Amino acid sequence: NPPVFNPTFYSLEIAYDSTSTDTLTTVSATDADITTNAEIIYSLVDQTEFFTVEPFSGNFKRVSGSGNLEKDVKIVARAITRDGGNPQLSSDLAYIRIDTYDPADVCVNLTLTISCTSFESTQSNFLSSLSALFSPGRAGITYTTCLSTARRRLLTDTTVVTIYALANNDTDSYAAIDDTKDFLTAQEVLNVLQADSSGTPNSALTT
Repeated sequence: NPPVFNPTFYSLEIAYDSTSTDTLTTVSATDADITTNAEIIYSLVDQTEFFTVEPFSGNFKRVSGSGNLEKDVKIVARAITRDGGNPQLSSDLAYIRIDTYDPADVCVNLTLTISCTSFESTQSNFLSSLSALFSPGRAGITYTTCLSTARRRLLTDTTVVTIYALANNDTDSYAAIDDTKDFLTAQEVLNVLQADSSGTPNSALTT
């Protein structure tokens, strides 16, 4: 049996000037065979200086030191898997859509009075609650910044979360691979996050 990707389409966004080599997404395939025939090796069909996929984990990430991407462009990477059989069997292709953006145009900073360690443990729930505000779209995190401030001889940890948002999820399928992602502007993101013109945070951010 050949390996099978599930899902076969992945969609993500990245700041054009990001230098992070953290995992962006993980492609996943299974094989119905056993022993070495079930071993799966991931690779990209089109070699690129900017992205790579780890052969055994399927982790898809930036190549270290690969430089800036172009602003506001769409990149489509194609992944394939091969099993450990003899002869090797290959999967059908999986598609990874990457859209770049300029943080200066679409991002907003949220300052949270918790440490980065605490934020990491709640990041998934935080992002789910945040995305609910932008339904039918979703929110994403560009990066986080850890800060420590001395107040009255005590160190106070804060986490600055830089976020962006999409107006909808219409491009999260292969059928819409040629369509343009609809990023909200920074002002539009602020309008959602503020409860009033004085800048009071939306109650969903404080509960």
